[in-house]
Amino acid sequence: MNKTIKTLIFCVIACVITSTAFAGTKVFNLSAAPGLALHDRNQKIEGLTLSLWGENPQTSLAIGFVNGTAGNSAGVSFGLINYSDTYKGLQFGFLNSSKKLKGVQFGAINIAKGKKTGFQVGFLNVIPSNKKWFSNFPNEIAPFMIIFNWRLEK
Repeated sequence: MNKTIKTLIFCVIACVITSTAFAGTKVFNLSAAPGLALHDRNQKIEGLTLSLWGENPQTSLAIGFVNGTAGNSAGVSFGLINYSDTYKGLQFGFLNSSKKLKGVQFGAINIAKGKKTGFQVGFLNVIPSNKKWFSNFPNEIAPFMIIFNWRLEK
């Protein structure tokens, strides 16, 4: 094995050991599916999440194919699909969906359902709480838009 792979394996093992040492805070999660992970889906992760499909409340960097976050979460999510209840931070993926977003979504399809502040960059950007096209510009653009869309709290 080359040095980089050995270092990465060591870091993952160290994160697993460290995350079990602190009772209330978990700094690392590894997940194949929400029910098949190091930590229960209700456990908040404050650090790094690596997953095929993960679904935890988090304040972390989430890297995976499907990143789901429950409750109030924050951080950066890189995945094919990112979905969340309330999210503060950056979502980067093919499909990004948030019930309440305060941050930025970069992806082919971006959906922010709630009335929070959000900026979207992608092929299709949807913010249903923007009721009319350009009626409240510059605070919001449109219910859906190509290339970019946003909503700013008043």
